[in-house]
Amino acid sequence: IVLIAETVSLGILSLPASIADMGLIVGTFVILPFGLITLSTGFMLYHFRQRYPHVKGFGDAGYVVAGTTGAVIAEFLFQILLVFVAAAHILTFSVMARTVAGDGWKCAVVFKVIGFVVCVVCSLPRSFHSNSYLSGISCVSILTATLIAMIDIAIEGEGVGTAVIAGKVEGATADWMMSLSNILVSFTGHLAYFQVMAEMEEPRDFRKSLVATNLFMSSLYLVVSLVIYYYAGTDVGSPALSSASPLFAKIAYGIATPTIVVAGVIAGLLACKRIHHWFWRLYRQEPKAVDESSFRAWSSWVGIVLMVYGLAFVLANVIPYFSPLLALIGAVSATWICLGFPAMCCMYM
Repeated sequence: IVLIAETVSLGILSLPASIADMGLIVGTFVILPFGLITLSTGFMLYHFRQRYPHVKGFGDAGYVVAGTTGAVIAEFLFQILLVFVAAAHILTFSVMARTVAGDGWKCAVVFKVIGFVVCVVCSLPRSFHSNSYLSGISCVSILTATLIAMIDIAIEGEGVGTAVIAGKVEGATADWMMSLSNILVSFTGHLAYFQVMAEMEEPRDFRKSLVATNLFMSSLYLVVSLVIYYYAGTDVGSPALSSASPLFAKIAYGIATPTIVVAGVIAGLLACKRIHHWFWRLYRQEPKAVDESSFRAWSSWVGIVLMVYGLAFVLANVIPYFSPLLALIGAVSATWICLGFPAMCCMYM
């Protein structure tokens, strides 16, 4: 349950548009292999941690594989992914707010500023901890919203008959690459694998959990993407909730709000905590300051929070479209977190 909650998030909303680019058959034969590939790389991380039980994150694993250089590179990729995820949630907050507010509000930047402020305020308490309950709420939120939108789209059926078996290939290389990257992002649960294994009473049970999670995700992604694309047609939106009728789009986005806010804050907060940890323990070499309630500790924390979400806000404005932003996430860091780094760990063993 924890693995499912940590994995299923905004990525599912880009899948119908990805299927629209590649077609029903091709999209199906991309989602299924990606599920198998990410399952195998998950097993690689499992076996790596079984051999090196002190590993609790990608930084630790990077240190084992390539020393300090490996740790820095792994942590950098991890942080980049978290910041991009926070940016995707700020962007989606803007889409949600505009949908709920109606046609009278045209300025997306205003809603991005509101999303930025919400994330900053929620991240100021240093005592906040990511846990399975919040992840569970986020997962239920996005699943419920997606189900509501899917049912409404199927009832409306405005795009029935426009779906294609295979998308065009000539001149569509960029669209296909973006779709592949979006599908990969939806399987990026590897971020939580080391942490989940570290917290399990019996780490060997991780294998069964991993198989169950990937089977559930692959089935869910197939059903959601194929059904929404079939009934919405080639004009399916991204995020997919936007393809529902105006009333149900507002309802779906309202229900998805916990995912949009909570999951984005969790990603940003994890990045802030790691940077705060580096700053005091490694750069300033004053580890006690990390947990202090002093002015210097709080001022550094607030500065880091503003920096992380400020960067996420800039990214959300520079790339103001949902699918391209997720595709960039996949290209820059998710590819390494899901595929490259697990393969390196496997080769090291």
